[in-house]
Amino acid sequence: MAKIENPGEDKKILKYRNGKAGWLRDTWETYENLEPGDYYMYVEFDWPENQEYTEFAVAYYGFATAYFLRDESAQF
Repeated sequence: MAKIENPGEDKKILKYRNGKAGWLRDTWETYENLEPGDYYMYVEFDWPENQEYTEFAVAYYGFATAYFLRDESAQF
């Protein structure tokens, strides 16, 4: 996850906050007392070539509104 340091500019500057990797069914992260602002969250799944089922869910819980910008799975 990264915080957008200059949300009003065309070329964004991101400040890395945290990342997490896991092999368990549910991998989650909790952030408390985040500074107000805009954040990006990048999610990547590295499926084995012979993986038949590649469905997944990404969820967000909090007081602010979350926007999911794009799904690039069709490129792979």
